[in-house]
Amino acid sequence: MGKKPRQSKPRIWCERGAPDDEAIIQLAREAGVVYLVTHNVRDVSRAAQFGVRVVRPAEFLEILRQTT
Repeated sequence: MGKKPRQSKPRIWCERGAPDDEAIIQLAREAGVVYLVTHNVRDVSRAAQFGVRVVRPAEFLEILRQTT
């Protein structure tokens, strides 16, 4: 019996930051989230190119206050 061929997963190009950052961006993209709330805005700002708005917690709370 031969080995099963490895299935490649779609990946996002990662210019800088940890591989974990790339995984978070990929997850946000695939889940179709609108907001990604984090203190690590700089390293995950690439998510914006996929329509994900990256905001800090305080900014997200302000957004929530304005919508209620």
